[in-house]
Amino acid sequence: LTTRLNCDKRTLERFGNVPIENISTADCEKFKTYLKNMKKDNGEPYAIGTIHDIYMYFQQVMDYADRLHYITNNPTQT
Repeated sequence: LTTRLNCDKRTLERFGNVPIENISTADCEKFKTYLKNMKKDNGEPYAIGTIHDIYMYFQQVMDYADRLHYITNNPTQT
């Protein structure tokens, strides 16, 4: 998968049915743990850089939601 598609897929797997205003700081921490424990189809862990890219993408989505006032604070920034 391309990095962008991987980011979309992993973020939607965890938060696709959750209203953005309901995502908490605890949910974000659990997402980090989920990313660190992810395995590729061959059973190997994802590279630290890939995990970082996915979480940074998620943070950017939350930053954008905060700027547009869809959320009152960004739970990834605490």
